[in-house]
Amino acid sequence: MFKRYALNGMLIQSDCHAFEDEKFDFVINVSECQNPHDNFVVYYPDLVPIDPRDLLKVAQIVEGLVKQGKRVVIHCSAGVHRSVTFSLASIMYIKRIGIREAMEELKEPKINFVQYLLEIPFHYISLLFFEKFFLS
Repeated sequence: MFKRYALNGMLIQSDCHAFEDEKFDFVINVSECQNPHDNFVVYYPDLVPIDPRDLLKVAQIVEGLVKQGKRVVIHCSAGVHRSVTFSLASIMYIKRIGIREAMEELKEPKINFVQYLLEIPFHYISLLFFEKFFLS
């Protein structure tokens, strides 16, 4: 089972091979899972804190591509932690909004803020640093 979230042509998908039949202009991989369709890779094993500078790098790439009307997919292996965290940072950066507002921007299934905070507090901390240092 995999999850999808969408925002203005940006798709976040969990299964690193499930989107191969769909057409995307740019594929961002934020996991240890290798995929021959990847255009940009930031390898992160699961349950490892994310460097806010990597969140910024991906957010800047996504912003540029979405402004050009490109379809972007951000994927990891499970679609719960890494791809969602990188996607939240991208939404925060593009729209200059906070973490909770970015979570509301994601389409169904919505992310439960408390569940996200409890399951992966270190990713939330990465987003807090990202928000403080790159959006202030």
